[in-house]
Amino acid sequence: MNNAAADGLKGRKKSVVFTIDHAKPVEDKIIDIGSLKKFLQEMIKVSGKSGALGDVVLVTREKSKSIIIVDTTFR
Repeated sequence: MNNAAADGLKGRKKSVVFTIDHAKPVEDKIIDIGSLKKFLQEMIKVSGKSGALGDVVLVTREKSKSIIIVDTTFR
């Protein structure tokens, strides 16, 4: 592989998706999805800082699932 091809591979963005299915705890009224989403947004660390998600981390929810999408740049 030549240097131009190697340089093209550097700096590619990749998304990593984490899904938390909490249907049973929600049905049993053990947790509240809205509170969990807020907790995740406040406690996930980016560059050593809690709550500073910026454009790197997105926390969303769909019915009984929390979805965390992390955009990373691989070098």
